[in-house]
Amino acid sequence: MSDDDEEAFDEFVQTAGRQLLRAAWLLTGDRQAAEDLVQIALERTWPRWSSLTDVGHRMAYTRDGDVVPAWGAPAMDG
Repeated sequence: MSDDDEEAFDEFVQTAGRQLLRAAWLLTGDRQAAEDLVQIALERTWPRWSSLTDVGHRMAYTRDGDVVPAWGAPAMDG
């Protein structure tokens, strides 16, 4: 990965992080579980980052159920 990729990914995390966390919290009902889910999603997105050239595709890929199956799970009672 290039320095530009790293900078773009860092910027994505800063700008999309809250939205991802909010979505994960709505699914899990638990702050820690939501943070863990976002971390997993970002870790799985990074290796594909350079091929995700469209900003919308980056968010979609990060939240895709194929990346983190729990994105599609119903909220847990808690």
